[in-house]
Amino acid sequence: MIPLNGEESDHRDVVETVRQYFPVREYYLSEGGLIEFKVEMPQETKNNFRQLVKRLRETQRTAILKATDEGGIITVGTRDIKHRFRVTIPMLLFTVVVATVAIDGWFRSLQFGARDPLNSTLLYVVGLLGIIGIHEMGHKVAAYKHGVKSSLPYFIPGIPTVTLPTFGAMIMSREPMVNRDALFDLGVSGPLAGMAVTVVVAFEGALTSKFIPTEEVTSMIAQGELLQLPTSPLMTWIFSLAARTPEGMTPILSPLGFAAWLGFFITFLNLIPAAQLDGGHIARATLGKRIHRAASYGSIALLIFLGFIPMALLLLVLMTMMPVDVRPLDDVSPLSKGRKSVFLLVIGLAILSAPIPLQF
Repeated sequence: MIPLNGEESDHRDVVETVRQYFPVREYYLSEGGLIEFKVEMPQETKNNFRQLVKRLRETQRTAILKATDEGGIITVGTRDIKHRFRVTIPMLLFTVVVATVAIDGWFRSLQFGARDPLNSTLLYVVGLLGIIGIHEMGHKVAAYKHGVKSSLPYFIPGIPTVTLPTFGAMIMSREPMVNRDALFDLGVSGPLAGMAVTVVVAFEGALTSKFIPTEEVTSMIAQGELLQLPTSPLMTWIFSLAARTPEGMTPILSPLGFAAWLGFFITFLNLIPAAQLDGGHIARATLGKRIHRAASYGSIALLIFLGFIPMALLLLVLMTMMPVDVRPLDDVSPLSKGRKSVFLLVIGLAILSAPIPLQF
């Protein structure tokens, strides 16, 4: 054991804290004021390390755990919490997105022939922003639960009536999650929360949509007057259950129905196991670094197969600009068995939310 003396005596409290949770074989002070501990790995490693990180955060420090052939190495350093997330920019972006979604909803309501365009637009705004907002708040709750500070949702404005009125939202964090369980929770919380709202919006969207003869729909599509969207199995089932499509008729999506379609599409995109998407966090936590990287490139191939080439190219660009891997502080402890079961549920949810190409 290498003693810490002189100016290193300030770190003795860290040494004592680590000793409370791990059997320490030796420790030493490295460059940058980091303290590295060679420790034995007890059976309760996951819980002990989580408690250690919690204690260290009280003194504005953090730790990383790595496995070795002889046990493990814990590196303790200063926690960077100087950056504070501003409220002004998220609120400004939210205001802009409300406007873009409202404009898009108004034109869709007129095109749909809604009896009350104002009410139809309001439902569209509440439905779409409710799906995206609850999705992001799910992430924020998960981050708070695991002691990680995060920003308010940053809503991304789109181009109404031309493309999409919004390209979703995101929250930002300045520190990694403590272990694979926390990383999994961060990834899965948003899609599950958003899906719950999407299902409600889909039922209401089915009730507000209208039905016209299939032959007329086919003619309108051929003439370019109507765009036929690939529909997810779950949305198809909800529409058949809620609206009970009459024989020989085809549903035309109301603005609220289109908001539901976007909700399912957003859920599908977020659940593909790629890079730093929600599904990427889930896959990284469940399958590990190597399989997650392979799944990221497989996701690009899947998007191309489904016909979403712009999305595939965007994902490829993001993967070149940002690191694919998101490593938790403790990448040694395995994911809990309960979360592994939820992973199977996530796969099923991704399949049910996937927009099936029309040729299939």
